[in-house]
Amino acid sequence: MPAEPDRSPHSASRRPAPIGDDVRIAAIGIGSNSIRQIVADVSPDGEIRVIDEMKAAPRLGEGVGESGRLGDAAVRNALAALLRMATLTRQMGAVRTEAVATSAVRDAENGAEFIAAVRDTTGLSVRVLNGDEEALLSYRSALAHFDLAIGRAVVMDIGGGSMDSCRFRSAQFDSPSNSSARVGGAKSSICYAPLFGRNSEPLFRAATGTALSL
Repeated sequence: MPAEPDRSPHSASRRPAPIGDDVRIAAIGIGSNSIRQIVADVSPDGEIRVIDEMKAAPRLGEGVGESGRLGDAAVRNALAALLRMATLTRQMGAVRTEAVATSAVRDAENGAEFIAAVRDTTGLSVRVLNGDEEALLSYRSALAHFDLAIGRAVVMDIGGGSMDSCRFRSAQFDSPSNSSARVGGAKSSICYAPLFGRNSEPLFRAATGTALSL
């Protein structure tokens, strides 16, 4: 049986209701290794108050590079986790749920079948992001958490199945400079593990060097 999704310290038996004009929103990200959900109250001025989080690790991307398809067991585990997450969002009164999928679903031959199964099983409509969209979202996340108002910077998001990057100046996104490469933690591990076995340090150096050279 698949492991139960992990719940965060935010979880509690009594969850606060939204304050004032805050809107309760849920976001679900379906990655190559893990699926993450966050439920948060968002104020009119953009302040985010996290109410609950959940994470599962069905490893959807495992084997996609070799077979070109999402594995049956990974799909079953992912659907079970997403059903629990969708149920939680409804129980918590989220008025909007945004679900997106990235590299594994994007690259797999049966990605569209998986999206349809998610809709039929959970009622969730999942949008598959392209590499440029992933890079833009990474930029927006970095902008929300770090002071990037001065100078030039590069944001790199190394996931399980891809690495997405964007370059910008003075907090202004430079769209021609964003990129997505099919090099991620899981894919690099599969590629380099036969050379280094369980020795993680050279594995990390090799995978990082490959990503930075692209």
